[in-house]
Amino acid sequence: MPETVAEVLEFYKQYSKDTGKEAEYALTQTALIRFTVGGWGGPIPSGRKATAAAVAEGLRFLEKVPLSELENALAVQNQVFDRMGISKARRRGPRCYLKKIIDWAAKRGWIGQQPIDERPNLHRFSSPRGQRRQYKKRLTDRKIASPHTLGSRKDDFINKKLQAEIDTYSEFCTKNLTVREATVKKNLRYILCILGWLHQYKSFPLDSLSLQSIIPFVQLKLRLRDFRDEAGQIDMNQYWVAKAMAREEAKDLAVDVVQLCDEYVTFLNCHPKTHHQIMDAMLSVAKYVYRKETDSEEFANYEDIPVIQRLRKRWREVGEISKNVAPSVSYETKSVPWIQALEVLEKLRVEADLISMFYEDKRRNSFMKRRRLPKSIATSLHKFLVVGFMTLMPPDRSRTYQELEVGKTLKQGIFHMATFIPIERMQDPLQARWYIHLRPNDYKTGKTYGEWWGEVPNTQFPDGKTFYEYIARWLQEERAYLNPQHDRFFTQQDGRPFVANSLAQYIRTIFMRFTGVPVTPKEFRKMYITHLKNLGATETELEAAAAWMHHSRYMQSRTYNQQEQQAKLQPVLALNQRILQSALKGV
Repeated sequence: MPETVAEVLEFYKQYSKDTGKEAEYALTQTALIRFTVGGWGGPIPSGRKATAAAVAEGLRFLEKVPLSELENALAVQNQVFDRMGISKARRRGPRCYLKKIIDWAAKRGWIGQQPIDERPNLHRFSSPRGQRRQYKKRLTDRKIASPHTLGSRKDDFINKKLQAEIDTYSEFCTKNLTVREATVKKNLRYILCILGWLHQYKSFPLDSLSLQSIIPFVQLKLRLRDFRDEAGQIDMNQYWVAKAMAREEAKDLAVDVVQLCDEYVTFLNCHPKTHHQIMDAMLSVAKYVYRKETDSEEFANYEDIPVIQRLRKRWREVGEISKNVAPSVSYETKSVPWIQALEVLEKLRVEADLISMFYEDKRRNSFMKRRRLPKSIATSLHKFLVVGFMTLMPPDRSRTYQELEVGKTLKQGIFHMATFIPIERMQDPLQARWYIHLRPNDYKTGKTYGEWWGEVPNTQFPDGKTFYEYIARWLQEERAYLNPQHDRFFTQQDGRPFVANSLAQYIRTIFMRFTGVPVTPKEFRKMYITHLKNLGATETELEAAAAWMHHSRYMQSRTYNQQEQQAKLQPVLALNQRILQSALKGV
């Protein structure tokens, strides 16, 4: 068995001669000496073609390179390509011939699958023996309502009239109510659930379902010219009676709508916050149904529509109730200390760098090393980057990560005198930094805080690698292995872009694997602020954290700080001790 790369190359030379592939050997030798040796610390030949002396010098250096280094040769070669400024087109040949000798050595068992005498002390990909990974964990024992979303059953369908209403409703919400697309989709999910419930439990026929099944319509805008007597004169008494009757009917129906909502919420057995969100959806439907009946010149924000007035009143009541009701799942149940989140990040980084993995071969009674598939490595790197963006800087809302896109919300360049200079226009591109750039429409509180820039730190890890190196590796090599069908930075395994629920499930799965706790992106903000508070961060630091996370200091203390009571009380106890010690000194 060869011990150095030089010996492998010598064996490969004989193999090439025996099979009549001497030309391939020459190209393989060039791939090693000209484009790989330099990455191992050896000489890099100058000029367009290596001289005989340079080849001899390279071969002598390969006698010092151990066989195990051949496994990482492709990554080393890529570093040399970058250093030499080799174009992508010119990289293909040397990479191809280097890969051939690596595969040839692996088939002979020299690399890739080697027996290990003892259990390797390396990161394990599988769960401990006798335990199964848990990716789903039920956090509450509250009874779940049976599936009832319209269209979820085989015999369900959305009639043409309803589909047309849904389409115009969605357009109305985005254009007239300036509601984000994600919010419209969330409201539609609630609407389809209510319609499915009306069909399954209230016996509403499928072909008659419409948005007016939820919010009944009453004509409120009456015209005087429609109320004439036999002589053709306007009958004011008839007009006012009709107007009063319409308003009375609208008020009665408004009471029925609120009762229907309460009945549906009782059926769901949901938390008051969910009740509040359902009422948000119903309010948007009411505005759509009565969009032509409101008198916007005299009344602001549909204040002349009884059902909207009634729904708003109930919405405020439910909002107050939700503030004073404990979450259905406690913070401690779905979060981990911030330090533990950083430990998960480091484990993911180690995994992203693993080219091979170990497994137990019971037939040989030993441990074997096997090269990982490129897609597996890419997936590991992807997980590390997702968690890295959420932990190496103050965590943002999940929408920022879902919609992260190079050139749009993720930009590379430098700020000079308050002006951003993209990398293409920089004199020294090596000094470029990565920035998250959000315009007002790109994040929830954009109307309040406006355009926002946040620098992505180039964190250096214990082994000297930096976060920017991993970003470059993802964009230049690994991302393509997941075959994304979009331009966003992060992607699902099937190539589709992330949405809110899928990203939350992705992070939840990662943390279930490493910690057994189903942490979601929403909890990162609370975990981070709680950690800062426990550390005793200064007012300046807390102010900066609030600015980064696009919320006020009030919101930071009221919503995101989840310190235990004793931790909150500790500073005043320490202050009292200092006061006491100072007083005793004068006695």
